[in-house]
Amino acid sequence: VIAILVLIIGGVTLWQELTWKGWISVGTVALVLVLLINDTYEPHFTMTLGMVILLITTVIDVSEALEGFSNSGVVTIAILFVVAKGIELSGVLKYVLRYVLKRPKIMLVAQARLLLPVAILSAFTNNTPIVAMMVPLVQSWSRQTQFKASHLLMPLSFATILGGTCTLIGTSTNLIIAALIEEEYPDISIGFFEVAYVGLPVLIVGMVYIFACSRCLLPIRSVGAESFTSDPREFSAAVRVSPKCPVKGKSIEAAGLRHLPNVYLFEIQRGEEIISAPAPTTILAEGDVLYFSGVINSMRAVYEVDGLVPADDDQVRKITNLKDHILCEAVVAAHSPIVGMTVKQSHFRTKYNAAIISVHRAGSRVERKIGDICLQPGDTLLIETTTNFIEYNQNNSHFSLVSRVEGLDTVLPKQDVLNMLFVAIPAIIMVVVSIINLTSLLAAAFVVACFYIVTLRLTMAQALSSIKGDLLIIIAAGFAIGTGLDNSGASAIVANSVLPAFQLLGNFGVLLGLFV
Repeated sequence: VIAILVLIIGGVTLWQELTWKGWISVGTVALVLVLLINDTYEPHFTMTLGMVILLITTVIDVSEALEGFSNSGVVTIAILFVVAKGIELSGVLKYVLRYVLKRPKIMLVAQARLLLPVAILSAFTNNTPIVAMMVPLVQSWSRQTQFKASHLLMPLSFATILGGTCTLIGTSTNLIIAALIEEEYPDISIGFFEVAYVGLPVLIVGMVYIFACSRCLLPIRSVGAESFTSDPREFSAAVRVSPKCPVKGKSIEAAGLRHLPNVYLFEIQRGEEIISAPAPTTILAEGDVLYFSGVINSMRAVYEVDGLVPADDDQVRKITNLKDHILCEAVVAAHSPIVGMTVKQSHFRTKYNAAIISVHRAGSRVERKIGDICLQPGDTLLIETTTNFIEYNQNNSHFSLVSRVEGLDTVLPKQDVLNMLFVAIPAIIMVVVSIINLTSLLAAAFVVACFYIVTLRLTMAQALSSIKGDLLIIIAAGFAIGTGLDNSGASAIVANSVLPAFQLLGNFGVLLGLFV
């Protein structure tokens, strides 16, 4: 309704010079805005619909409709998605941030330790994978520090946006505007940090506002996502304190292992000694085997503690194709040949290329060593295996049900420092050569993406799946709609009717008018 009123008032008073093509262009923009606001269709379809309307009404031709798909800025964004995926899979950002975050006592310190590094990182890589990668990490960290995740996740999103305004590659918008400027004015080149003259002050003001006001404005959600799990079954997990584990020599309380939501440390095995229901002051030692129980979604917090490795990690590592590992649940069928056998007797890993992590039986966990558990019909096995397990055993009479566990692929720690350096160094070189104008960002990103694929840091399937096609369509279709406004003269007429009111404030007023 508002869009229609604006069109009528503008057409009667200010936009009398608009041609019929101009009216189609303005009407198409209004239609697209209404559909986007109402979330009628997916955004990429809505933008494509606007482009098609302008194409069939001859406001733009075919070459202009497809011009955005060949724009260097759009292609650069696509390739940077591949680079960001390689960085994400390497775990280098998680590795660095774990040592930065630590265990603060005050919310302000916690937000500073989280948001400042994230803002810096988002200036040099795409925002989307950073947020996607950080959400589970922040949720786990909030459980260990007893801070509300609602006071960390929304500020995390804003920090990535603000940080992205400081460099050329920080946001897709910066890349697109830079490409348009270079296309229109070939003699002008936007430097890597040139946008920081505006972006950095905005980042500082935004961060100060978040630190000062977020705790007052954001709601306190006392019930975490784990409480809504559709699978409340409890499993037990056995993890071992490795030689380089940071919790070694600390008490259970100081290590942050006492207040993990929906997870309970019920036993410690120290050599031949068994410590049942250990006290919070119990000091952890190298080689201790810690037995936790809890719902499966919450077990992620245990496996994400640095230095805690599965007690039977040697069995997990023997499973082939480590990069394709997944977690599955399998229910033992009544007539399965493994019924009545212990896990060790059944040769489960050899037979199924899968390692049993935990067993759930008749509404309760089975609290004993995995190898000594005698399997019974109806036992639910939490297993680590490969992607082929579901395909081969979904209709196998040995199991009555097989399903994948979402959200956690492996219980093994992912901290291959050599692999992290192998991924991080090329990305750093890409940024450096772009800063010193040794080559274009597009060329540098292409080289790094190809390097990741050739050296098997990324598979071709992972590279292709990392490219957000819907986002690229939105951007490319936006080019076509913008060209339609320009071709029809609508953009010039609308701008000339709006901007004069802001020109009294000078250049700042013009910018303010554009934003309005």
